[in-house]
Amino acid sequence: MTASVHVLVVAPTPAIAETVTSRLVSLRANVTLVTSFNAARQGLCESTPDLLISEVRLGEFNGLHLALRARSKGIRAIVLGDNDQVTQREAAALGADYLPGDSDAEQFATAVQTATMAPKGRFGRHRIHAA
Repeated sequence: MTASVHVLVVAPTPAIAETVTSRLVSLRANVTLVTSFNAARQGLCESTPDLLISEVRLGEFNGLHLALRARSKGIRAIVLGDNDQVTQREAAALGADYLPGDSDAEQFATAVQTATMAPKGRFGRHRIHAA
């Protein structure tokens, strides 16, 4: 991965912010760290990162809301949270990858590399259907 990859990280939990940021820096990514949903929403509007990585829990909103916003701009997303199959399925339906917070560095690196190598706007076979 080259330094030209820009990743917007949304992590209100200091330990997660530190871990994710250090892992991305070791992958030579250009990182913007924010700690709230509103700051992330603004970051998605003002810039066009190559990848969004967000904790699933963001107060009254969550990382899936941001993944949906990112998707509308053709930006891939990775959501981090507990090992929860329901949330994992919801993330997949939005075209986002889901990683348990306890993922090791190799799993994380693989997910980031896969997401940043995929063409923008391509989200696999999952679609959202309006009811």
